[in-house]
Amino acid sequence: MRPGLQDCPGEGLSVGRDVPAVLPCYCATVRSASRVISRIYDDALRPSGLQISQYTVLEFLTLMPEARVTDMCAVLGVDQTTLSRNLALMARDGLIAGKKGADKREKRWSLSPAGSAAYLQARPLWAAAQKRLEESWGDARLQRLRADLHELLDSLE
Repeated sequence: MRPGLQDCPGEGLSVGRDVPAVLPCYCATVRSASRVISRIYDDALRPSGLQISQYTVLEFLTLMPEARVTDMCAVLGVDQTTLSRNLALMARDGLIAGKKGADKREKRWSLSPAGSAAYLQARPLWAAAQKRLEESWGDARLQRLRADLHELLDSLE
């Protein structure tokens, strides 16, 4: 049983099946799932020294070098303040580098050589976390869930 649930009115309920009856809030359910899934990835990535949020930025910059903060925010669903702070920390750690864009007010971000090496080192660890989820819930179901979540996001924006 999850910590804290023993004190709830739904004591003894199965977390997977019965919690929606206790917590009918969609947001609470999605946030709970997000925390558990993030923990799986963070645990898998621990030997690399990266967290899933950092790995995601490195992967994004592998696919879209010289990206602007606004590009990353749009895709990653993170606010500019949080992302800018995280990018500054990753730059301080030598994982990424920023340079001025054509418009001097914007910054373009790319992987540094150390960031590229960290990404390549972490990739198999990330793949192990992916595989764990796929084995636990099934690739087809996860693909459907991801598609449904993207559709939900599109309908809300």
